[in-house]
Amino acid sequence: MVSNLDGKLEKILKSLTKREEEVIRLRYGLGGEIPHTLQAIGNKLNITRERVRQIEERILRRFGSKELIGALKALKKPLMRGRIKYFTIQNKLKKYGDSLSVKERKQIEGKLEKLKKALIKKDPKKINLTIKELEEAAQPLLKAKRVKVS
Repeated sequence: MVSNLDGKLEKILKSLTKREEEVIRLRYGLGGEIPHTLQAIGNKLNITRERVRQIEERILRRFGSKELIGALKALKKPLMRGRIKYFTIQNKLKKYGDSLSVKERKQIEGKLEKLKKALIKKDPKKINLTIKELEEAAQPLLKAKRVKVS
């Protein structure tokens, strides 16, 4: 479905202003980007997250065939879920990774890299499968307790 929309998406993107195009590319993870939150896009473009939401909504209304909006939203859901899982586990690994064995740490890092590649390829099935693998590998990390440093 995504490959069928590539031509339509590229045509739409070419008709947008540079800022509008960047908002859509960042928001939906087009062109090899990982999908960004409204806040992250706002920070990058020096505008509020509400302004980003308004730009996105205006573009979707302007070009919004139900098929296109549905495809973008269907694409966005697993991408956002994968992105959240990726950054959550990556941050926990930075904070608590020292409590893991070298083998556990390398296994988690490998699964994180695999998830990153799946996110870039925008393959929902592969993203969901990799999230499950990552969650299994990260169990010791997710159970890690915070260690207070005196």
